[in-house]
Amino acid sequence: MKSLSKVAFAALLITPVLSHAYEPVTRAQVRHELEQLELAGYDPADEDGFPTTLKHAQAILAQRSGANGDSNCASSRVSDQAVAPSADSRSCR
Repeated sequence: MKSLSKVAFAALLITPVLSHAYEPVTRAQVRHELEQLELAGYDPADEDGFPTTLKHAQAILAQRSGANGDSNCASSRVSDQAVAPSADSRSCR
């Protein structure tokens, strides 16, 4: 019984931490990133080449960021390779 109460207490302590693990993304941030990806060659309407074209556009953006002397942002964008931006990549703008 004591172990069950300890587990429940631990769950109560962890829940607020996990709920704030991701920084909320604003609509403006998402639109800005989509515009940047489109300028790098990504076409959201092209469903056939979806993951490949998205990753390619993200790599181009990462190279551009690296060329501007922002290597931390470039490495975080290349490693993410996801549709949603990470907290690190949002701070790079």
